[in-house]
Amino acid sequence: MQLSSSITEILQQISDPALLERVSFTFQNASATAASLRNLDFKRFEEKTYERNSPELWNELEPLITQVLNQMEQFLALLKELFPLRDGPKKEDTNFDDFEFDLEGGGGGAKEEEDVVDPNKDPAERVYDLIQSYEPMLESEVERQMERLKNPNIRAEQWTLLQELVEFRDRCIGALHSMVAAMCSVFRQTRAEDLFPDARDTLERLVALRRALADLELDIDFYNRAIGKAENDELPTMLEMLQGKVIEFLAHPAYQFLRPQQRNTVRETAQLLGDLAVAETFRAGIARQTVEGFAKFLESMRTISLQEVLIDHDKQSAREGREFLEKAVVYIRRDLDQAVFQVMHAIRRLSELYGVDAEIDRSYQNLPDIENKLTTPQALADLIDELRVLFGRFPG
Repeated sequence: MQLSSSITEILQQISDPALLERVSFTFQNASATAASLRNLDFKRFEEKTYERNSPELWNELEPLITQVLNQMEQFLALLKELFPLRDGPKKEDTNFDDFEFDLEGGGGGAKEEEDVVDPNKDPAERVYDLIQSYEPMLESEVERQMERLKNPNIRAEQWTLLQELVEFRDRCIGALHSMVAAMCSVFRQTRAEDLFPDARDTLERLVALRRALADLELDIDFYNRAIGKAENDELPTMLEMLQGKVIEFLAHPAYQFLRPQQRNTVRETAQLLGDLAVAETFRAGIARQTVEGFAKFLESMRTISLQEVLIDHDKQSAREGREFLEKAVVYIRRDLDQAVFQVMHAIRRLSELYGVDAEIDRSYQNLPDIENKLTTPQALADLIDELRVLFGRFPG
């Protein structure tokens, strides 16, 4: 498999031929394994409903499950061959959660390389120590997953099993990306999304998903407040309009970025809203509970699941946004066009943070047309002050 140009550049910095051969072979196989895992498609198993406790779904999934486990076991065997365990005490066992991997496969959330190995050692020793940290973690997680898949409660329900498999696949991809990034950082500090195009694509998809969820939340919040005040005879119409918004989201590309259970919840909610709207006997209490519950579900996805995955991305976006603002201040009195250009970059970074904070989202939506309306240094300076306040609400 062809490695990315960023990884190739780092390999060119390795002067030790023996180390170069082992590291290059590790990178090739980690990249190939991650790419193969990402090509596994579980979405087709969402197209029909399987009966609970039916062996049909398990029998259809078993070849894919075997493929995932076999690929990880083959990669682990390669690591043991290239970097055999040395004599001495075995490193303390750990798991994916201890390394805080990006659950979506981006991999940017792993521990820094210097947190795992001694930075005073030579590169070969540091690479070796990294492998000795990652290999038992990967092996332990594969074994743990095999045990979990024996659990009848996981195997019995379609959406639970699909969720389990998708998360395990993506966590494996994230761990492989993170391991390669940590090894690369021995020679040059870098991040997984700088090394793997698919990791960068994943990051961009998650940002788009957060934006789409935030917009849907605004719609849900509007109807939720309206439904809370409406008379019972007005509710069916409002539910139909709300169902239309949810159906629009089903057609949005970001919908495909959701986990299997999350997609199922959105589909079931759209169906339930329609059923409630046309029922012969309208159930106002259930209708209000459904809308409130769906609003909380969307909020939890945006503020818990995605915020944790995107925390490093958000810190970097906020930091870069502040840097662009400071550059704009330097230019504002001597080159207004260049100052505007820097502010535009800052606003683009703010757009990357859309969905983190509802108040900031409203401020972002109300920003002036910077190219056509900010024609004086004072107007631009006022906008910079406003943007400083917004960026100041983000850490990093």
